[in-house]
Amino acid sequence: TDADILNFALTLEHLEGTFYAEGLAKYNQNAFISAGFSASTRQSLQKISDDEASHVSFLTSALQAAGATPAQACKYSFLYSDVKSFLAVSQNIGDFSIGVLGYLGAAASIKNGGYLTAAGSILTVEAQHNAFVRFVNGDSSFPAAFDTPLGPRGVVTLATPFFASCPAGSAPGLKGFPALNITGTLTPGSSLTIS
Repeated sequence: TDADILNFALTLEHLEGTFYAEGLAKYNQNAFISAGFSASTRQSLQKISDDEASHVSFLTSALQAAGATPAQACKYSFLYSDVKSFLAVSQNIGDFSIGVLGYLGAAASIKNGGYLTAAGSILTVEAQHNAFVRFVNGDSSFPAAFDTPLGPRGVVTLATPFFASCPAGSAPGLKGFPALNITGTLTPGSSLTIS
């Protein structure tokens, strides 16, 4: 249902919002400057954090208006130890889209036109966030002409490592795909074993 999709999106927005709030609480502007970034980098990341809080607020209100119970924030485990690794995790979250590709994948399943428009609006902002973080990290801000939509199970697979624990009913209701193990060395004409 649309409510299920919005709650799934809310779960992921909680993750992103918490990530930015915790990271920016840990690293002040001087930490960013000491790590070789401009003062405006942290200011832009604060704007991203504010946007994520707005997404959480919007989705919570939309779910309440629809008579659904909004998902609560979980406890998360973000593995970073300095400003540069914080930005690397930020790019990981953006690239594997806990934001962009998840919204893109969900779009075809949203029935309510208003919700679809809102999800599209959030998607474009998430793409802007990701482009900025990729630029700051020295990577291409627009690495491909098309993005690949991820279904819910694909998004859960990528997001699960960040979840430490969740209140009852707030964890994604899906299991991610099993991990793949690759053995062998990738060289022309060689074989790899995937299990």
